Amino acid sequence: TRLKKKRETTMKPQPKQSKQPKQQQAKQPKQQQPKQQPAPTTPQQEVPAPVSAQNPAVVSAPAPTPVAVATEVPQPQQPKSGQGKQAKGPKPKQAKQESPAVQPQPQAPPPVPVPAPAPAPTPPPVQPIPASQPQALPAEQPAKQAPPQQTPKQAPSSKTQYKPSGLEFGFKDKCDSLVPIRRPNFGQKGRKTKLYANMFPVLDFTNNDAEHYHVEFFELDNNRPRANSKALNNKILKRKLFQKLHEQRAKLLGGAFMVFDGQCNAYTAMQLPNKDIELVIPDPEDDGKDVRKFLLKMRKVNQIPLALIREFLRGKSSEIPRDALHVLDVASRHSASMTSRVVGRSFFDLSGDQQVFSLGEGAVARLGRYQSLMPTQSGLMLNVDQAASAFVKDGPLIDLVAEIALKPGFKLRPDEKLTANQIARLSKELHGIKIRVNHRGNMRRKYTIKKFSDKPLDQLSFEEEKDGKKRQVKVADYFMTQYQRKIIYKYLPCICVGADGRTFMPIEVCDVETGQQRKRKLGDKQTSEMLKVTAQRPTERCSAIQKLATGVANANDDFVKAFNLKVSSQMAVVNARVLEPPVLAYQGGNIQPRGGTWNTLDKKLYEGATLTNWVVMDFWSENDRDSDVTYRFIDDLVAKMQRVGLTVNMKQPEFLFIDPRSKNLEETLQNTFTKSSKTSKVQLFFCIEATRDVPLYSRVKRYCETKLGIPSQFVLSKNILRTNDQFLANLTLKINIKLMGKNVTIGTPGLPRIGLPGQGPAKDIIMVLGADVHHPSPGEKVRPSIASVVGSIDLFATHYATTIRAQPNRTEEILDLEQNVVELLKAFYRNTRLKPRSLLFYRDGVGEGQFEIVLRKELLAIYSGCQKLEPGYCPKITFVVVQKRTHTRFFATDPRDCDPKTGNLPAGTVVDTEVCSPSQFDFFLTSHAGLKGTSKPTHYHVLYDDNNFTSDELQELTNKLCYTYQRCTRSVSVVAPAFYAHLSAYRGRFYGGDTGEDSDVMSTSSDADNLRQKAIDAVSEYAPLCEQIKVIMFWM
Repeated sequence: TRLKKKRETTMKPQPKQSKQPKQQQAKQPKQQQPKQQPAPTTPQQEVPAPVSAQNPAVVSAPAPTPVAVATEVPQPQQPKSGQGKQAKGPKPKQAKQESPAVQPQPQAPPPVPVPAPAPAPTPPPVQPIPASQPQALPAEQPAKQAPPQQTPKQAPSSKTQYKPSGLEFGFKDKCDSLVPIRRPNFGQKGRKTKLYANMFPVLDFTNNDAEHYHVEFFELDNNRPRANSKALNNKILKRKLFQKLHEQRAKLLGGAFMVFDGQCNAYTAMQLPNKDIELVIPDPEDDGKDVRKFLLKMRKVNQIPLALIREFLRGKSSEIPRDALHVLDVASRHSASMTSRVVGRSFFDLSGDQQVFSLGEGAVARLGRYQSLMPTQSGLMLNVDQAASAFVKDGPLIDLVAEIALKPGFKLRPDEKLTANQIARLSKELHGIKIRVNHRGNMRRKYTIKKFSDKPLDQLSFEEEKDGKKRQVKVADYFMTQYQRKIIYKYLPCICVGADGRTFMPIEVCDVETGQQRKRKLGDKQTSEMLKVTAQRPTERCSAIQKLATGVANANDDFVKAFNLKVSSQMAVVNARVLEPPVLAYQGGNIQPRGGTWNTLDKKLYEGATLTNWVVMDFWSENDRDSDVTYRFIDDLVAKMQRVGLTVNMKQPEFLFIDPRSKNLEETLQNTFTKSSKTSKVQLFFCIEATRDVPLYSRVKRYCETKLGIPSQFVLSKNILRTNDQFLANLTLKINIKLMGKNVTIGTPGLPRIGLPGQGPAKDIIMVLGADVHHPSPGEKVRPSIASVVGSIDLFATHYATTIRAQPNRTEEILDLEQNVVELLKAFYRNTRLKPRSLLFYRDGVGEGQFEIVLRKELLAIYSGCQKLEPGYCPKITFVVVQKRTHTRFFATDPRDCDPKTGNLPAGTVVDTEVCSPSQFDFFLTSHAGLKGTSKPTHYHVLYDDNNFTSDELQELTNKLCYTYQRCTRSVSVVAPAFYAHLSAYRGRFYGGDTGEDSDVMSTSSDADNLRQKAIDAVSEYAPLCEQIKVIMFWM
């Protein structure tokens, strides 16, 4: 008979109840186990510390001496009295009495003995799980336990014994108070250098308290607040009201300068009484009224001591004073927010002096200024960077319609007619765009486009009641009669406006409002044009930032002076180091990268795959000449694959010539797969298409990956027409990794703590994981977010398995992380026959405001996954957040320290001093060699670390992992597992039964009540991955 027992902690022993099946717990919640006589304690029976005590570095208190917890199956040994496994055979009715490891307290159950831990910090040796026990890792035994009616003095069976876990010692409760850990030390490895950072030191600020006020906005109608006024949520209108308030501050605020954050928070440097203020401003909608009245209710919330910032920077306080920092940040941004268009934390000047860059298809790019106040090791600093954002092209709506519906440069003719597809695209692209009418003189009322009418204007009419009679009036006749405006473009659709979208407005009487941010995702061509606008050489960007900072540090700004905020106009100089690149292992020898890149001209891939059966699907050939080009290309590709180390057993694959518009595509794929299964299974579908056809691509990927479990590879016909050896080499890298080969791995001396492939067992069994969540475009309220977690399944972090799941729209937390971890741990064990002793988790896409929430929830989910797999299985975890979208930039102080061609910093440049966090473990790493523009470093935050990595170890490990990206012969800007998670999450958007693109028409307020249910239904529609493809890097 087996009983599961809890252990008492070494920190504060307390009596614990034994674990029982759920049914028994419900009936007997307070049942205790009978006492057992303790045996003498031996050194081999020391109780390991719980997980929560094992990593006290999560709080500021100094860490006690850690006790190692064995996470592997112990080495087989002879059974001893009270210790060891029972011999195989029938299970005895009563096991031998076991000796407790610690003298129990009165009425406390005896703890379960565990194998002796190795002295810290040296990890205990890991023994492989014997092949005769393939089910050792998955633990279903608790569900198969004997009924609770047991002999009281019977000891638990050794088969069900497990080591103590952090969850059992209240780790779930401790997760609620976890905070990011402190830096263990500063890195020392690498060649030292100095850099400029786009950080500008704050020289001084007031030490007094700031007064915090909550402001509510109400529109007045007959001197009474209007219910549900739209003005309450209009940030632009709120800022206009504060501008008016500033003009009358002497009368209304006693001369105080009040700063406003655009939401509902206002701050002053002097105390004011609670008051209600009435303001009158010109009507921003221009709907015929001269003015509109508003009521501002200001109520004091509290006082915020700004002196807390200095205490935090000096190390006297460990808690980040977020409220105090917010006050100074709002003060530094207030003036710019009143005169510029605010987009996130960036400002864009909409005056005619600013240059506008066309991106095509109705979009333009504007350059602006990003700024953010942040605490650093060197004190308070202002981060200033050049920002860029896409806006809707303003001007006559008729020109915007022509640019979207027709080819660039074409104009609409008066007799022009649009197809149904063109109208649908206009409704999709221009939904939510604000326009002003120009047919009513000075009364330029503002409207919002809901959609475009299905019928042309000459076929549209509405019902009008006049003199008690109802009649149908054509839209064109109404504008001629009412406004003496002759409609020229009678065959174009109208825009539908109004709350219900049933009011028609001719396109030619509308002008697009200036300064509207484009919230839809940019197309491929638009993205290419945006990169051209923003790709500035480092010297140019440095000069532009310096110019922008001059405007921020304006000593004449009254709002800045109110808080005595003084900012230097000179960039901070920081210490940096350049890490050595790793040696890379290939067949035939090692390669030493130079400048973040390397050449494999005379080398073969580290582990070439075998290609036995594959199918070529030709979607582009229209005649025999095209087919001949395809055949020649396949011959060249086969020759290249053989040269780099792949074994190609089928040199002449089966060719299928398919119409890309075929409705039977999925049936063709299924028939080809079924036919091949009788001989040898198809390993790869190789597809050639004429253009980037998203619907075709999504159909093939979805069916192959969710139904057949086979990877596919797409190429464009233009690349096979003018192929070259470099293109073939890159294509071969993708094919080899999709066939379970390995392109490259780290050579001597290997990865820190992991070791070197082929040189005996790894130093430590570490599983590297990456996680990311892909969200739909802004405005899309139904389509799910896609969460992906990848995990290495070999001992040297080269090959990764994948899990992909849909979750509710714009949910950042990975909801099913526990099950994802279970699946990846099982894949690791199946491939290596070992259990990871440590988990290194790189989490992408988390903002600083979400650190603590994500840490507490997702760290608990990881531990829960380990416990679900095997009770007591507690690998050490390191949780690192990866931030790609950082506005920090570094520039060389000495031209000799940068690349002579691009001016960028060398790959491997790391910064962990001066501009990094004063209280947390973070560092900036520029792991790649930038080819265009200015290199952007990636910001890594270590939130939790059971493995006690030093700064040098984690920085070196992260840098080397950037060289293991299997798709190219360059180091990448983001650590490889996080990059893989991003790619797989992006792929998952195709699994919902459509193309993965945004819906044709955005959700409107009329169906808001059904959005939640639609979002839930959309998640359930996403198809899961085939099991066999989860261990293939199919998204490469």
